[in-house]
Amino acid sequence: MSVMLIDALSARQGGGQTYLLNLLTRLPPGEPSMIYLLAPREVGEQVKSERVRLLQPEWPVRNGLARTVWEKLFLRRHAARLGASVIFFPGGVVASSAPGSSRQVTMFRNVIPFDPAQRAKYPVGYQRLRNWALERVMLKSMLEADLVIFLSNYGRSLIERRAGRAIPGAATIPHGISPVFRAPPSGAKLDWLPDHPYLLYVSSFEPYKAQLEVVRAFARVMQEWKDPLSLVLVGPHNTPYARRVTQEIRSQGLEGRVLMPGNKRYGDLPAAHHHSLIGIFASEAENCPNALLEAMAAGKPILCSSRPPMPEFGGKAVWYFDPSSVEELSGKLLRLLREPATRERLGAAAAEWSRRFDWDQTARATWSALRKLEQSGQPLIVHAPNVHVGGGRELLAALVQSLDGRHPYSAVLDERFAREVDVRHAAEVVRVRPTMVQRLAAELRLRALARRGARVLCFGNLPPLFRLPAQVFLYLQNRYLTGNHSLIGLPARMALRLAIERWWLASRLKNVDTIVVQTATMQLEVRERFGRDAIVLPFLPQQRAHAADSHEGKERPSGAFLYVASGEPHKNHRCLLQAWIALARAGLRPPLWLTLDAGRYGQLVREIDARVSGHGLNIVNLGNLSREGITDAYHTAAALIYPSTLESYGLPLLEARAAGLPILTGELDYVRDVVDPEETFDPHSALSIARAVRRFLKRAEQRAAAASADEFVHRLIAASADADPTIIRA
Repeated sequence: MSVMLIDALSARQGGGQTYLLNLLTRLPPGEPSMIYLLAPREVGEQVKSERVRLLQPEWPVRNGLARTVWEKLFLRRHAARLGASVIFFPGGVVASSAPGSSRQVTMFRNVIPFDPAQRAKYPVGYQRLRNWALERVMLKSMLEADLVIFLSNYGRSLIERRAGRAIPGAATIPHGISPVFRAPPSGAKLDWLPDHPYLLYVSSFEPYKAQLEVVRAFARVMQEWKDPLSLVLVGPHNTPYARRVTQEIRSQGLEGRVLMPGNKRYGDLPAAHHHSLIGIFASEAENCPNALLEAMAAGKPILCSSRPPMPEFGGKAVWYFDPSSVEELSGKLLRLLREPATRERLGAAAAEWSRRFDWDQTARATWSALRKLEQSGQPLIVHAPNVHVGGGRELLAALVQSLDGRHPYSAVLDERFAREVDVRHAAEVVRVRPTMVQRLAAELRLRALARRGARVLCFGNLPPLFRLPAQVFLYLQNRYLTGNHSLIGLPARMALRLAIERWWLASRLKNVDTIVVQTATMQLEVRERFGRDAIVLPFLPQQRAHAADSHEGKERPSGAFLYVASGEPHKNHRCLLQAWIALARAGLRPPLWLTLDAGRYGQLVREIDARVSGHGLNIVNLGNLSREGITDAYHTAAALIYPSTLESYGLPLLEARAAGLPILTGELDYVRDVVDPEETFDPHSALSIARAVRRFLKRAEQRAAAASADEFVHRLIAASADADPTIIRA
């Protein structure tokens, strides 16, 4: 996290500024190396660090609408220009999309938009509409952010209930308490405080703060309590609700007893708390009750609202009351006024409990969560809606097995593959039916999953149809798509599919950031066809990569040649079959094991069966083997024969080598990319394949010696007389 951008333009007063100042004056060593702060000038001027640089928008943004417009138009551009790897929105609203792989962090601060009962207390108009809109905007921000910092467990559970699911990237970090609230005040008593004992309630004037109920409870207390006593309500009183409180004070005849000194400097509050007799906190809805924590730190007995999350912060160190019950509050106030020992005990308990909340600890936890976000790696999405058979299936199964339970990931998979492979630990699995409509729908689902900062691995040879706000890797495994290999001779359906996929790849490769291939040959083809670089990063299924090397050198009594391959034309089964017919004509019938799925390649299997019967060949089709069955075949066969004419990797070559099998294969670039075989041949020539088998079996081929011209004429005449067309026998 070398560069961080904090958008705190909405921190105009109060807790938002306090949080920022405490966070930015407690920077960890090293990272982030630079923090760009979008905030009111008075905040930035209080931060004295070379690593924090104050930024100011190009136009005034004190108005909320002007601020929103500026953020939508320019914030993303600023983040990209500054190279910000993390954008932090402490106000609770993610105001702009993030560039590239930047991560977005937000906080949940304002609980009122998510409390229908409190929203209903506001009259129909701007404030109620604002809270309605904020609920939707804030929820969307939290669901899309890479990290959400909650201030209380209650706040987190509230949002997760509203969202209907857990918030995956979340941390609960309550605010701290400034040490100035713990120290006794110095200097004279503030002139706006009464000279006699007073009750103190510090809060803004809003319906959910319940100052009306506090005033009414105080009026009841004063009917019985005859000693000098005042109630001080500190906070900005320029709201409609504050005017209602003022009217209530007049109607109760308490003008001289209840003081509303207005909004006071934050630096004056510690002294106000320390000089008070009893603290009151009557709020019906909070996220993190900072004023409650500050009153507790001053070591004062506290009467506190019983609504959540207050018990989470007050523990057993305060007395609770129902903030809607004037009777309960007045009764507990009278008891505390009459019991000095109880006040002293509660004050000491509150001071001790408050030590759990410390700005040093809050800052450390916040920077640690941000660092963990950076180090945790970006979320991975495996996109493979078209992979379910062959070598691609084997590699995908190995990849999922490696991820499952070890790294967080989501996956878009062919439903046939998803039925056979354990993906229980994936955060989300989208199962795609093998239809064109579902395949296109999978692209839309991928776009919804791929948030900024994610990494998308397209494992099925095709790039995403849409440009994603994520880092996209394309794993190319099909050389029909990368080279200029002819589609003539392929089944019509396969040729049509490959033609469409070639167009898809060529037209949408612009949506890919990094191309990954398995061999240097593939890398060269990508460069020549698309003018793009690719990284070579092959891998094997782990159990195959380490498969019992102890089998190497062991005697294999089967004597069988094994060909692990599906039945596509480039797998070259027909040429291999002709080679076995040539060997049979020469009196050799070595065993050959195939692994063809009779359901998928029925015509080819029937053709092989007919040739086996007609020529007495020793060929057995093992069918579509399981992974364990293939491993057993490698350990039982005498050699791997591999006549495929076109491969991106040739996975069986590496698997056979890992199992200690000798290899006979075509003399082709893809082969030399991965192994050095014992024998090679021209894969287009049945005779070349047959000769390679004979060499491996050490069954020398009888070749006719060259004759003189006289001998040639003599043998030609003799052959003509015998009507034997054979001149030289293989």
